[in-house]
Amino acid sequence: MNRKKQILIMILEVAVLILVRCLARQSSEQGFSILSYPFVLLADLLGAQASAGTFGSGLAAALWIGISILPAAAALRKGAQSIGLPERLALFFLSLTLAVCLYGMAVPAKIWPRAAELGAEAETVVRYVLVSAICSAAILWFVLYLIRRFRSGGWDSLLRSAGVLSCVICVFLTAAVAIAVSDCVLSIAETKQIGFEAAVTILRCLVQIIPMILNVAVLLRGMELLVALRDADEASIVPAAEHLIQICCIALGLSAALQAAFNLVQVVFARCLSNVSVNAEFSLTGLALTVLVLLFARMVIENKKLRDDNSLFI
Repeated sequence: MNRKKQILIMILEVAVLILVRCLARQSSEQGFSILSYPFVLLADLLGAQASAGTFGSGLAAALWIGISILPAAAALRKGAQSIGLPERLALFFLSLTLAVCLYGMAVPAKIWPRAAELGAEAETVVRYVLVSAICSAAILWFVLYLIRRFRSGGWDSLLRSAGVLSCVICVFLTAAVAIAVSDCVLSIAETKQIGFEAAVTILRCLVQIIPMILNVAVLLRGMELLVALRDADEASIVPAAEHLIQICCIALGLSAALQAAFNLVQVVFARCLSNVSVNAEFSLTGLALTVLVLLFARMVIENKKLRDDNSLFI
């Protein structure tokens, strides 16, 4: 997939997630998240079918069992001989987690009897906890899958696994951008901010999302370099690595500059603001990601120069 298609898909993802989050009219403090929304819809469907008579109950049970056994079926399929025991156990654990959590989300009172007494907010908390359990089990399997691919595969498999991991990180970063933008829109709408207050809220949102967008740009450039390495395209390796180094430097410098400039704006106009939040913070995850990618790009260029020098002696 070329870079233009990837960017278009991520833009569509942001648009869809912003629409879903704004329509939901719920904030993250109430237990709503992009990851939980599909599971909540599925649980509502199961609960509605279960209360629709005998046929509906049978359909809900079949759907619940079918979704729950999918990971276990993947572990037992004929082509799964290459899957190690830890990854296979993780798939079985994911099936068990899906079975318990989907049932609990459809009927929260079965997991926590007091949920029915405390009302809708308690049910939301129970559902959020159950979704977190599902996501944790899925992440466990994915981490074990990546470990297997990185340890047992050859160079091509390693590059493909790195590309898959980069795509997954891009998806989550894009979702984080969508959440930040939708939260900004909802905050302005719910608190009825106007004028300078609304402008500062938008600036705060930009300071939050621009580093994430730059990290996505770093990953896209990194995927270009991975493709060049996998295809052994000698003419494209060095330019791709140089472009990657350039965007890494921009990401590091611009992220720090934005935070510093926004803090200064808040200090100068503090008397005009009802909420001032001055932070001397920097995303350690984004910093580590960018620095590691920068070092990788420099190593690629240096190795290419070393190979060229050695070929002169031969």
